[in-house]
Amino acid sequence: MDERMITLTILVIVVAAGVYFMAKRKGGGGGGCCGGHAHGGHDADSGSDADAKNAKDPICGMDVKITDETLQSSYKDKTYYFCSSSCVEKFEKEPQMWIGDETDEK
Repeated sequence: MDERMITLTILVIVVAAGVYFMAKRKGGGGGGCCGGHAHGGHDADSGSDADAKNAKDPICGMDVKITDETLQSSYKDKTYYFCSSSCVEKFEKEPQMWIGDETDEK
């Protein structure tokens, strides 16, 4: 390898690392829907009542501890809790897709 090729390779690695860490810092990246955390898959059975201490994020299925700072969104008089802003955004674009017939039981 000549010197220019080595320099180019190093530059590509540095740029890729920078993009990766910036994405992680903003809550994205990692290949997952909401930051690359591990979870058991997407689960349509995931709403929660406001009285609960924990809820399941309807987008990624992650268990979310409910606090005053927990991200949330309401749909058809029910509150849903989320692990990240990207999950909230996905939910708010198409809530019925993520909760299925859950709200039709009234």
